[in-house]
Amino acid sequence: MAKSQGRSVSLNTEIVLPDDVIIEILTWLPVKSLLKFKCVCRSWRALISSRRFIKAQLENSKSAPNLAREMLAIDSGIRSDKLKVCSVNSMLYESAPQVFDVSYPLDLGSCCMMVACCDGLLLLRSKKREMILWNPSTRTWKTLPHFDLKFNIPEFDLGYDKSSDDYKVVGFPDDPETIVIVYSLRNDEWKRIKDINGQAIPYGALANGKLYCFIEPLFIDDWENFEPEAELIYDWEILSLDLEKEEIEILQMPSFVKVTDRSSLAVSEGSLFLLCPHLSKTHADVWILDGCSVGNGNWTKVVTMPCCPDGGWTYGFRFHSNLLYVQKNNGLVIFSGQGVDFVVYDAKDGSFRYHHIRDIGQYGRGTSHTYFESLVSPLG
Repeated sequence: MAKSQGRSVSLNTEIVLPDDVIIEILTWLPVKSLLKFKCVCRSWRALISSRRFIKAQLENSKSAPNLAREMLAIDSGIRSDKLKVCSVNSMLYESAPQVFDVSYPLDLGSCCMMVACCDGLLLLRSKKREMILWNPSTRTWKTLPHFDLKFNIPEFDLGYDKSSDDYKVVGFPDDPETIVIVYSLRNDEWKRIKDINGQAIPYGALANGKLYCFIEPLFIDDWENFEPEAELIYDWEILSLDLEKEEIEILQMPSFVKVTDRSSLAVSEGSLFLLCPHLSKTHADVWILDGCSVGNGNWTKVVTMPCCPDGGWTYGFRFHSNLLYVQKNNGLVIFSGQGVDFVVYDAKDGSFRYHHIRDIGQYGRGTSHTYFESLVSPLG
């Protein structure tokens, strides 16, 4: 018993918080802590497992200060059974980013590669061409049903349809009359939705309920005279797939911009960004799409980067300078570069920082994607 101004105060006084306050506090906690708290009692387990709580926790993760919950997933490349993960904050601000390994699901081993990410779910493709949805934070995963098509399907992407609270996998088969197929996690089935005139290019991006990716309407015919290190100028277009309506439209490119095999798309802070290296190989521009316009996209240039000393976007054929993250207000850009695994450009002082991630070879490196840690279940 303690005394304060002549009054006795019990140190054992129990403070009971209202349920809504407890729930609000829990939604701001990281996934690792929440998985432990599911063991506290049955009511907490039911709460943390509920769709409403999972959505709230995900939204809070996206708005967490200092990019605390946004992660960079790095496919280690050929014959690796582990995924490399580090925080975007660490990549941006630390001289030596803290990277840790996350093992792929046991049954997959080293026979899979990362294809896409959305809301903490990673889309993997196995050596047997199986598609797997995996949450590395909760270590839960699901193999998607086979699709009944005769064609090879080289490109996939993953997005979220807010209107139906459904995660959808989009496939672009390698077919002369290219069709688009969509898998619904809620319905656990594939369906054909559209024909497109062209071939999809890998590494799309999800923004405002729409998937964006490049499509290539033209193909190289003169392979005998083709030079692998030559700069390829494509008549590429940006395809926009509305996941709610499952309708496809073409997004207009920025004025006077020519897309090459080094161009890439990324989503940061909810906005779509486009990286376009100049044909002169002296600099590259980063553009942001204002609003959700389709057909008459309103692009604004946000950063112009000089060519970094190692020639970070002068990869030859098949090796892209992949845009990963843009912090518009601070002028910070993360992209994969040549000779090093990742490059951070600071527009304020025009400086470059280079990060080499251990156990990732230059030509064995797989894809990289940003994602938020979440409790979203791949089981539907």
